[in-house]
Amino acid sequence: MKLLYRFLLATVVIFFVVSTVDSSKRLHTDTSKPLCGLCVNIVNQLDKVLEHGGDIEEAVDKFCKEDVPSFMVDMCEKVIEKNLEVIIEKLKNHEAAEKICTDIFLCRTPKKYYFLETEK
Repeated sequence: MKLLYRFLLATVVIFFVVSTVDSSKRLHTDTSKPLCGLCVNIVNQLDKVLEHGGDIEEAVDKFCKEDVPSFMVDMCEKVIEKNLEVIIEKLKNHEAAEKICTDIFLCRTPKKYYFLETEK
């Protein structure tokens, strides 16, 4: 009976640890910061503009005024203005939008749980 009790207790503990880590992974995705989605969208749009030789400033103005809630327009313009050179340089190096937004701290780096990984 004690053996069965210990087995059930160990199973519950293992289940709890795995489910907690799994839910933590969901909470710390690259999109868990509020501005991450907007950043990824504008970086993708800027990438298209660069590919076609369009006007970057016009694209930024259009994005901030049309695709962002009105109360965030000023902040959108300031954030992009502050990071525009970095964004353009990274786009020229073919970096992904998600990585660029993580590098400028508008997205989170997905956390890795090395203690759960097994050696291959």
